[in-house]
Amino acid sequence: MTDGYCDEHSGICRKIDSLKELMEVRFSALDNTTALIRSDLERRLEGMNHIRRELESQSRAFMPRKEIELVQAAMQEKIARLQTNQSFAGGQRRWSDYIIIVLIGAVIMIFQWYLNR
Repeated sequence: MTDGYCDEHSGICRKIDSLKELMEVRFSALDNTTALIRSDLERRLEGMNHIRRELESQSRAFMPRKEIELVQAAMQEKIARLQTNQSFAGGQRRWSDYIIIVLIGAVIMIFQWYLNR
C-alpha cells in the first residue's frame, strides 16, 4: 500500500485525483470567464440604459403631435386673416389711388380751362 491507496487501485485513484484537479482548474477558469462576461454584459446594459434615458429625456422635450396640430391650425388661421386684411387694404389703396388721380386730372383740367379763358 502506497500513499493510502492499495497497489491494485493506486493508478485509478491517482487518475481520478488528477481528473479532479483538472476539473477544478476548468471550473475555476469557467467561473473567471463567466465573471468577465457578466461584467461586459453589465457595461453594455449600462450603455443601453444611458441611451434609453437620453431618448426618454428627448421625448419629454418634444411637443405632442396634437399640440403641434393645434398650434399649426392657429397659425394658419392667423395667416389667412392677414392675407384677407392685406387684400382688403390693397383694394382700398387701389380705389384711393384712382380717386387721387381723378382729382389731380380735374385740377389740371380746371387750371387749363382757367388759363385758356
